Amino acid sequence: MKTRKALAILAACIGFVAALDDPAHSKEALWRNVGAWTVSGDSQLQSCNARVEYNDGIVVVINFSKQLGASLAIGGTTAQRGTTYRTQMVASNGSYGRLEGIGLGDGVVLYANLGKDALRTLKNSRALFVDGLGSYNLKHSAAAMASAWECYATLTSY
Repeated sequence: MKTRKALAILAACIGFVAALDDPAHSKEALWRNVGAWTVSGDSQLQSCNARVEYNDGIVVVINFSKQLGASLAIGGTTAQRGTTYRTQMVASNGSYGRLEGIGLGDGVVLYANLGKDALRTLKNSRALFVDGLGSYNLKHSAAAMASAWECYATLTSY
């Protein structure tokens, strides 16, 4: 039950800006699976995401959207609404990057408007460390992000 709630919360966060313009419910379709990651697209919202769920109910979603640009959301955590969460990404080549996200409530942290450098570092990262919330293995995230971008490019090409 906690897992379904976390997924629903993440889907709501990713589509919340688009839903303000179009309140009709959207429907996601599976694009493909990449390791433990699920890549899906939503033609109504013109977005695609790569999502992985961990055994403890934590869900990490990387989203590409016409409305929000590139974003990262982590759900199923103990994140508090309005709290800033600092995150460190550690890439396999030893480089690292930092992000700041905001707690949206219900255990969700959103990192919006990710730039090219942040996306590049995230793509090459082995792990994500979020202050006060934990660390997350990003195995297969590069292939999953590439697939989500391919999905997004396909959805927005016509």
